[in-house]
Amino acid sequence: MGNIGFLASYNGRWFDGGFAAPGYEKTKNGTRYRDYYQEAKRNLEAQATKLTDVTFSVKDYSEVTPHGSFVYCDPPYANTKQYKNSRDFDFDKFWDYIRQISKDNFVLVSELNAPDDFNCIWTKEVSRSIKATDKSKAIEKLFTYNKGKYAQIYKR
Repeated sequence: MGNIGFLASYNGRWFDGGFAAPGYEKTKNGTRYRDYYQEAKRNLEAQATKLTDVTFSVKDYSEVTPHGSFVYCDPPYANTKQYKNSRDFDFDKFWDYIRQISKDNFVLVSELNAPDDFNCIWTKEVSRSIKATDKSKAIEKLFTYNKGKYAQIYKR
């Protein structure tokens, strides 16, 4: 169920954003067939062999207390369509948590925007739609806390 809910739901929205059905897409050279689920599955299988000494947890982020670790956070994006189970997400509490764990860990947060005391260290324009006719774009960003232990590594 988890595999289908994440890999086959559009935009990783757990059955909330439509289904990533196989089909043809337009390219500059014509059309090509895409099976998004199979692509995601193959990618996951290829990456899995490289994951060593990694711990995956299914719990509320605030229950995770890392020390001397690399932490990647991908919270629900503020001011966008929310997942069914994250409509009450407390963004202020989340950013306070990131400030706290950044004292002892290397922390990256994927978001569209962050509070002023965070540094944007990377940006990339990305498509926001699976439809070939929808040209919606957004700027994906990675942030670090500017007073965190590793803040100077990625100072822009």
